[in-house]
Amino acid sequence: MDESVFYTPSTATDAAELSFLASIRSNKSHVQFRQCAANAASITGTGQGHRLFVACPEKALIQVYLWGKESPEQKMAVPEELTSLLWVHIFGAGFLVGGGKSGRLYVWELASGYLLSAKEAHYQEVSCLEVSHDGQVLVSGGKDSRVLIWRLADLIQFSSDPLPKPIHVLTNHSLPITSIALTKGISNDIKLFTSSLDGEVRHYNVSNGELLTTFIFGEPVNALAVDPAQRYLYAGLSSGTIRLVPLFIVNHKNQLESNTGCGKLVSATSADDPESQFIITSHQDSPVTCLQVSADGGLLVSADSAGKVFVNDIVSRQVARQLRDCSGPISTLRLLINDLERVEPSDLSTKASTPRILPNLKRSLISDTEISKHDINIPAAGTPEGDIGSLASDNEQLKEQFDLRGFCNQVRKEHVVYQLNTEEEAAVDQSVQQQQQDTDENVSTQQYASQLKEMTKAYNELKRVHQDLYSEHLKLLDRD
Repeated sequence: MDESVFYTPSTATDAAELSFLASIRSNKSHVQFRQCAANAASITGTGQGHRLFVACPEKALIQVYLWGKESPEQKMAVPEELTSLLWVHIFGAGFLVGGGKSGRLYVWELASGYLLSAKEAHYQEVSCLEVSHDGQVLVSGGKDSRVLIWRLADLIQFSSDPLPKPIHVLTNHSLPITSIALTKGISNDIKLFTSSLDGEVRHYNVSNGELLTTFIFGEPVNALAVDPAQRYLYAGLSSGTIRLVPLFIVNHKNQLESNTGCGKLVSATSADDPESQFIITSHQDSPVTCLQVSADGGLLVSADSAGKVFVNDIVSRQVARQLRDCSGPISTLRLLINDLERVEPSDLSTKASTPRILPNLKRSLISDTEISKHDINIPAAGTPEGDIGSLASDNEQLKEQFDLRGFCNQVRKEHVVYQLNTEEEAAVDQSVQQQQQDTDENVSTQQYASQLKEMTKAYNELKRVHQDLYSEHLKLLDRD
């Protein structure tokens, strides 16, 4: 296994500008794509069958690349120029979420091309999108300084009545939102970090939208990343520095305590770190545009407006590796965990099957007629490897269909067996408890008997000594 980084520029001086997918632990470059300048891009994975979606700048167009091919395989017209793009896999299906220049939020089903949602989300363009690790929550940030938290299931519903609404609207920032970072974990424990040009990073609880902490940097923050173990918050600043903010500190009792929560204000300016212990300066004067942390939390991959990409060692704060440069500012940077045996494009020549062409993305919302013809088939065993998935999947590799009746019967049988086992275990536990209680009583009785025997012996010995002393006393009296 290896961990690779995909990155692409937002503008290009050359019409054949390249984007790359390269290893962060070696000097190996796996794949490159041409004509790939993008407002935003999203890659589904590594290996045959995976795709790269690119939102073209200044065009209402999405380019689709197949894994291992440098040139675009498809070009799809969309309702408007997209400024952010995100691929999501949920419910056994693949969806493409796009944020428009007008502030609209679009959701397409990839296998059919249907436009499931076109929501007036922000007053200005959508600047960033992020989805939770379990695919349940979608967060959008816009240049209107608002952050919206959505339930993704509400956005992919096939009915426009009622209209989907965000579960939380966060309005604490005063300038455009630049980046969003979500922690991993269960839904009720996911934390959200948002950065803005106002020089502040806000820390929220996703479940209730509560503001937990405000980090003050004193200059615009362009990019965010969070350590997988939530030890550090990494902020890429407009000055070109990357600042590390500890999320846990050692208090005066030498105990580890949280540095966040309860509406706390945390200053993270350069004046709070005069010895520069929590600063990475690999980008010098070029504003940092993207940040990503490796799966083990040991490496920080960063990109800037000059097209440079560095792999930084977090412990030493030094550059471990510099990747191939792009000619323009880096707009998208994503880390992928991939199998080295599947990542090489040369493997494609040995494969017999060819990935099917995706249907063009619709520019109008799905109609009632299309809904009635749209069969929903969610595979029980998950999506085959390399497939983007769909709610209307016709994948021939999936031979076993989900049998609801058989599944319910199987669960009913397991429940009966579980109930019988539970009753037997309860009877056994009761018997064991009674035996234990009897044993404890016997032990207590033996202990009391032993103590009484010792006390009786001591009393008899004391009585004998007293009688001897009394006899001696009588003899002395007789002599007198």
